[in-house]
Amino acid sequence: MREKTTTPKIVKEVARRMGCYGKDAREVLDHFAAVVRENLGADRKVQLAGLGVFYTAKSRGKIRVKFRPTRSLSLVGEGAAENGSRPVEGVRV
Repeated sequence: MREKTTTPKIVKEVARRMGCYGKDAREVLDHFAAVVRENLGADRKVQLAGLGVFYTAKSRGKIRVKFRPTRSLSLVGEGAAENGSRPVEGVRV
């Protein structure tokens, strides 16, 4: 079974990389999520360099959030080669 990365883990890592408090990293992440939600709610695509595009699509009468990764998005870094990680292709959220 794959290990799950949670919001607290991401906050801790962002704080470490930025050299800031976890509280501040959490606030940035919360604002980021709010901005993405607001733009998707206004039927705008959200394009993030190095990550991909979030967009909405209507399916079976429901509006769903989808994600199209950039071509360069791959799982590279510590442990990626050891655990058999491969580039992410066609991920949908």
